[in-house]
Amino acid sequence: MRQKPFVLAFKLIVAWLSLLVLPLVAFAQEGNGVLDVQVAMGTADVALPTDLEVELLFLPNGQGPPVITSAPLTPEGIARFEGLDTAPQHVYLVRVTYDGAPYFSELLQFADGQTSLSTTLTIYATSRDWSKVGLQRVNMILDVSDGNWIVGMLYALNNPTDRLLVADQTEGGFFVPLPPDAQGLTFQEQTLQEAAEVTPDGVRVRMSLLPGESPLVLSYVLPYASPEQRLAFPLPADVPDMRVLVVDLGQTTTIEGFTQEEDLQTSDGTSYQNFVATNVPATQGVQLFLQGLPDATTLPQSPELTPREPVTTTRPLSERLPAWTGLVVLALALASAAVYAWRHTTTSQSETYATLLAQRDALVEQLATLQDRYEAREIGEHAFRHQSAALREELKQVLRRLQDLKPSTGHSPD
Repeated sequence: MRQKPFVLAFKLIVAWLSLLVLPLVAFAQEGNGVLDVQVAMGTADVALPTDLEVELLFLPNGQGPPVITSAPLTPEGIARFEGLDTAPQHVYLVRVTYDGAPYFSELLQFADGQTSLSTTLTIYATSRDWSKVGLQRVNMILDVSDGNWIVGMLYALNNPTDRLLVADQTEGGFFVPLPPDAQGLTFQEQTLQEAAEVTPDGVRVRMSLLPGESPLVLSYVLPYASPEQRLAFPLPADVPDMRVLVVDLGQTTTIEGFTQEEDLQTSDGTSYQNFVATNVPATQGVQLFLQGLPDATTLPQSPELTPREPVTTTRPLSERLPAWTGLVVLALALASAAVYAWRHTTTSQSETYATLLAQRDALVEQLATLQDRYEAREIGEHAFRHQSAALREELKQVLRRLQDLKPSTGHSPD
C-alpha cells in the first residue's frame, strides 16, 4: 500500500530523532553555520556556574548517528558553535548538564539559505523540599476491558518555586493515594515506572519537577461489578479544577459534588459521560455511583489481561506489576471545550526493543492520522496543536528509552 506523504514525513522525523538510539561515530562538518546558545540561571539567588560546558548533538543527513561536540560557557552564559553544515536535512540538539540534571533544547535545523541559529536553555538549582508542590488540576478517565475498569489519571503538578525539585530513595517525590483494590499500576514514562515506590495505600513517585506545571500520567485497574457499583478515588491534595470522563455503557452515573456536562467523543467514536467540579477537597475525594451497568461478559475483551491478587504488604514496584499489556493510558488535553483521549499500548514490567519499535511506529501513525483530521477540518487548530505536542513528546520519550536497550538477535533499527 502506498504510504501517505505525511506518514513518510514522520518516518523521516523518527529517523533523525533516533540520535537517542544510535551509536556515536565520526562525521566531518564543513560549513558556515553558526549556533549561539544562551544559558540562563532560573534560580534567583544562585549565580550561573562558570565551569559549565554546552554539548551539541549533531545528526548528519537527518539519519544519524550523532556526533557530540562541546564548547565552554562564557561568564555571560553564551556558547558558540561555528563551522556547522547548514543543509536543511541536518538536525542539531543542545544539551547542558547541571547538578546532575540534563537540560535539552528543542530540535534545531537550518532553513534554506539560513546560516545562523540561536536557542536558550534555562537551568535551575536543585532542591528536595517538595512541601510547596500542589495540584493545578486533575483529569480522570474510566474505560472498561476484560471485566475491569481501566482508570487513567492525569495530575497537573505545580512547582511554585524557582528550583528543580529532585527525589531519591530517602526523600522527595510526590505521593499518589490509590484505591485499595487497584492493580496493574502503569506510568506513561518508563523511568517513573522503575523509580516509583508502591505501598499498600498508594505510590510515591520519584521524579524531577521543573518550575511551573508538569503532568504526571498513570493508570491502573479496578474490579467491575454490575448492575450497580460505587467507586471511591482518593486525592493527594485539594484540586482547584477537575474533570472526570466515564465511558458510556448506557448506565446512569452520578458523582458527588460534580456537574454533568455534554458527553464527549473520541476520534474512534467512543462516548464519555463528562463531569466537572472546582475546589474538590482531598477529604472528599471522588465518589461515583453507577446504575444500570451491563453484564461484564458484554464488555470488550483483551487476551493479554492477567489479573493478580491484591497486595497486602509493601513491595518494590517491579514485584507488584503484572506482566500484561493493553492498558488505556490517559492522555487528556483540556483547553476550553477541546478534550481528547486515546488508547495506548505499553508494557508494565519491562520493555523489549521490538515493543518500543512497535510503540514508535504506532505513534507515527497517530501523528499522521491527526494531521489528516486537521487538514480535513475535523478538529480545530487549538486541539490539533495540543494533541500533536503530546504525541511528539511521547514519541521522544520512546526514543530516549530505546537508547538504553540494544536490539536483540533478529532485530535491528529501522
